[in-house]
Amino acid sequence: MSIQIAGSQQSLELTPIGAAILSWDPGVGYSVIDGYRGEQEIAELDGYRNAVLAPWCNRIRDALWREGETQYDTRPTSGPEGLHGMVYDQPFTVTQSGEGYAVLECAVENPTVFPVPVQVSVRYDLTTPRQIGIRICVRNDGDRPAPLGAGLHPYFRIAGLDQAHVEVPAAKRIVVNEALIPDPGNAPFVDYEPAPFELDDDFATTDLQAGEDGWARARLVTGLAADVEVGMDVRQHPLANFHVYSGGMLARDTNLSVALEPCTQWADVFNRPELAERIMTQPGQSLTLDVTYTAIF
Repeated sequence: MSIQIAGSQQSLELTPIGAAILSWDPGVGYSVIDGYRGEQEIAELDGYRNAVLAPWCNRIRDALWREGETQYDTRPTSGPEGLHGMVYDQPFTVTQSGEGYAVLECAVENPTVFPVPVQVSVRYDLTTPRQIGIRICVRNDGDRPAPLGAGLHPYFRIAGLDQAHVEVPAAKRIVVNEALIPDPGNAPFVDYEPAPFELDDDFATTDLQAGEDGWARARLVTGLAADVEVGMDVRQHPLANFHVYSGGMLARDTNLSVALEPCTQWADVFNRPELAERIMTQPGQSLTLDVTYTAIF
């Protein structure tokens, strides 16, 4: 059964599986988000449409990561690419709801995959017209520090790649290998130069330029009635990035939606020990990611 939220002349539909958005009409008369359609697509999880990503984002090299003398194997929860965390296919429970908002929560624990149990809370809020406010809190429920990350994987509908483009406030693009993993060191970071979409675009941008309010905002020009701006509060996230995917491998409607993903960390950051202190969260504490999707029409 889906979850319906309404407010500020908007409508939002969620699935409890992964707390993912199925549709969002910001008042334009159609869903600007391309979510799963029906139970079969939800079960297949093709493309990770609108997934909540926690306690890490994106890929882990060979699905393995090491902390000290301990190696963690993420394949049981995240497949051979160690992709997108542990909650995208888990059932969430609505713990709070009211006019224009709902909070969903999920707890996960698998000590062979991740060193501590975590609780993930997601709040969706429609109190601002033409906008979804989203807050993800990932809490370390263990008895030791742990590296935590969070992100979102929204797909926004476009008229076609030739009619769409993305504007990202980033100074750097992260270069990756064939497995979509950046090499160690600083070599993968090159100057970001905007370019027209290609059929198989799948890249991340970082060194984000924030406004005076501490938010970085990327805009997707869709070629449809509404463009979309994705905002992310980056003040507490030095490794924040926007990942862009042109939907070239989607099973349905290939290249007719673009993923513009706000994330707190790069791919494979767990395998960069020099960055460990920058992503650690203490026991009982939470990593919080605040994001907005704003329709422009």
